[in-house]
Amino acid sequence: MKEIVCPKCKQVIDDADAKFCPKCGADLQALMTNWTCKKCGHVNSADASFCKSCGDSRNKQSKLIYSEKFRYGIAIVAVILIGGLGSYFYFNGENEQRYLTNYAAASRDLVEVNSILTSNVKFESLNAAKPEQLIEQLKTQKDTLDAQAKIFSDMKPFKNYDAQHADLITLLQKESEIIAQIIQVISKPLDSTVDASIENIKNNLATVKTLEEKIKVPNANFVSTVNLSNVPEQLNVFVAEQRKVNAAKMEKLAANQEFFRQMDDAIHRYDGAKSDLGKILDSHKTSGIIWADYFSVLDRAKSARIEIRNSVSEIVAPAGTENLKRDFRTVLDDSISYCELMREAANLGFNNYHIDRMKKETAAKDVDAQVQSEYATFMGSYTAAKNRLLNINNL
Repeated sequence: MKEIVCPKCKQVIDDADAKFCPKCGADLQALMTNWTCKKCGHVNSADASFCKSCGDSRNKQSKLIYSEKFRYGIAIVAVILIGGLGSYFYFNGENEQRYLTNYAAASRDLVEVNSILTSNVKFESLNAAKPEQLIEQLKTQKDTLDAQAKIFSDMKPFKNYDAQHADLITLLQKESEIIAQIIQVISKPLDSTVDASIENIKNNLATVKTLEEKIKVPNANFVSTVNLSNVPEQLNVFVAEQRKVNAAKMEKLAANQEFFRQMDDAIHRYDGAKSDLGKILDSHKTSGIIWADYFSVLDRAKSARIEIRNSVSEIVAPAGTENLKRDFRTVLDDSISYCELMREAANLGFNNYHIDRMKKETAAKDVDAQVQSEYATFMGSYTAAKNRLLNINNL
């Protein structure tokens, strides 16, 4: 049997076909075959421990760093690292761009809001338009800014954008606050806090201007192209006009209140006089007429109505109340005529002209019916006018 000797440990092996040394486990095929230097490529004999060309150790080249698998693995890792770094920078740039699109959207919203403010928050527009419509439009814009502020508040600032991020949130909140204050002024221009609100708007606008100039990001401009400083001035003009209008209304209201106070007094006196006369006349009918007392009652009734008519004539009637004064005077005039007819009928009765007396009393009853109808119509108009003209919103 042919023997071989292990090149590594010198063990004699009696099996020439053995692939590994039974003593040291060396790869006999590799150690007994010519080997190629992995450093310079020279082919060396199987028993050579060092390369004849470059002197590099065969044992050293058998380690992992010189193996084909190791070099292949290194190449794969390099490819992965290069690809990973490329992806990182690519997607990082894409994320930054996506982050900056929010700034552009916020910038567009602010431009629209500022345009609406300068177009509508001015004296001519505020006086001409219905406040409710403008208020609803401003509320919509405020909701838009609040939504943008929430987006940035919920979003983590991108690297190197921390200051801009915080400033933009403050800018959006300040603009939203300005709109809320404008709505407050437009809704309640006569409120005691309106001057303070306008002053706050001025201060917030100054803050907004400072923030606009601080925020510098690519593809978005936050410096307003419109002059918002006119907004407080226009609101002041609007409030001044509303106060002037309200003062005129209050003056009208005071005049109306005085008119209706005096008219109420005259109506109360008339109702009393009318009731008294009715009771006395009914009493005379049931108990018999004492002519002296009867004449006295009719004369007092007439005098009372004349006195009421004179007091009504002296009442100053504000615009829109002249017809009420005129209609009440008509009632009083006809009521006086009724008293005069009843006095004439009494004279005829006292002188025993009973047929003529009855005719006069019939004529008096017709006038009395007319008076009652006129008075009912007058009181309906009077009550409606009083409710309307004592409401400042109708003046």
